[in-house]
Amino acid sequence: HAHTDDLAIIDLWGGSERRWSYKQLDARMENVARLMLSLGLTPGQRMALILGNRAEFIEVFFGAMRAGVVPVPLNPRQSPATLEFMIRDSGCSAAIVDVDAAPDALPVVGGMTDLTKVALGAAPSGWTEYEAALKATPTEIDVTGAVGGDGIAFQSYTAGSTGRPKGVRLTHRGMLWSIRSTQEHWPSSPDATGLVAVPLFH
Repeated sequence: HAHTDDLAIIDLWGGSERRWSYKQLDARMENVARLMLSLGLTPGQRMALILGNRAEFIEVFFGAMRAGVVPVPLNPRQSPATLEFMIRDSGCSAAIVDVDAAPDALPVVGGMTDLTKVALGAAPSGWTEYEAALKATPTEIDVTGAVGGDGIAFQSYTAGSTGRPKGVRLTHRGMLWSIRSTQEHWPSSPDATGLVAVPLFH
């Protein structure tokens, strides 16, 4: 809580700059968690994230975790066939697609009648528009207690360079251990700034 007003993210997506404090990011992640539950998703269900390198990736990724929903981050540049395989293989109940970063994913997700569909950007007919839904989500939805330490935090996929991509399930407890170990061996100060120049789905 000592750093809530500090700068959390400088987002340069699309050539314009956005700056969010930790307080703003936390509030948006909490709203994402409420949105997940308002869409009818339940802890343990998977949600495909097909998003560009933007602040919304961070808030959706961690906001879904707060609701116990398991994010499945996918490469927006994968072929439609590979995206469909990973969505089916992971058993996703929902998908959020960045209209600008992943236009080829729209028909893939759109053709899956059993998915809850969310669009970041101009939403196709029958989809939920992300930003509008986030603002309209009731604040009284309670997300506490949705997550246990041994629950799955997120499910990533291997590149598939030696065969079909394989899902890798990572627990909340394991991720917290990784954070503690990283800080122990490669400590960073609270006022440090990091440059992210790799795809966030990695």
